[in-house]
Amino acid sequence: MKTLLTTIQTRLRAQLTDIRDGDIFIAPHINFLPGGVKAPAIGIKDGAVTVVELGGAMQETHLRVHMVVWVGLPAGEDMIIGRTGQKGVLDRAADLHGALGQHLLGIDGMISAGPIDEAESELFGDGKGRSLIRKIITYAYEKEEPLWGTD
Repeated sequence: MKTLLTTIQTRLRAQLTDIRDGDIFIAPHINFLPGGVKAPAIGIKDGAVTVVELGGAMQETHLRVHMVVWVGLPAGEDMIIGRTGQKGVLDRAADLHGALGQHLLGIDGMISAGPIDEAESELFGDGKGRSLIRKIITYAYEKEEPLWGTD
């Protein structure tokens, strides 16, 4: 999971050049927005991991990763659909899909990748009087690798 999270972060930083590098971060919780982070931002949160044992001392590991897209714009529909010169949360979600899509990220053994769920956008206060909107997008990754605990 560590390799997957850091590789996603590196790819998003390289592909989404209109978001500051420090604003693409690995998050301990989907509601977490670190001090100093400015919207637009993307939090990368580890999700569930399940393992299916295959024959030949191999396993298939299913990894979920949640991307939380944060946007702060003037209140109202602009936060959702954007306006001239400013992207809304739907635009930012599309940018994220463009950067990640079905990309296997160059990770050994990765056999599939892609989005599996995109939650509705939600209004969220940051505790500093700013209104933000977020959208949580879940990606699923599948990896074939040697069975854990075998040498």
